[in-house]
Amino acid sequence: MSLLDKSMSEFDVGRRVNGYGGFDVWKGHFQSDSLGETLLFVHKNSSPTIRIEREGAKDIYLSFSDSEQTKLLFNELFCSGVGVIQVS
Repeated sequence: MSLLDKSMSEFDVGRRVNGYGGFDVWKGHFQSDSLGETLLFVHKNSSPTIRIEREGAKDIYLSFSDSEQTKLLFNELFCSGVGVIQVS
């Protein structure tokens, strides 16, 4: 698990395979050449973004419109033992 200092709009998320891709929010399954198959639950212009890397499954990206809310969730997940902290 890592906390990225970028919004998802700064990444090549590719195309939506299944889900919702609205003005400010991307939710669902996406496919890109750079990230591969991913699950996004993000406000696309908000940073930071949480990345949960899963072995044998799609990586998950999460962000809220409020950056403090995203940081709080990251800290809660980290303290619960979900992953290792890495800042990219």
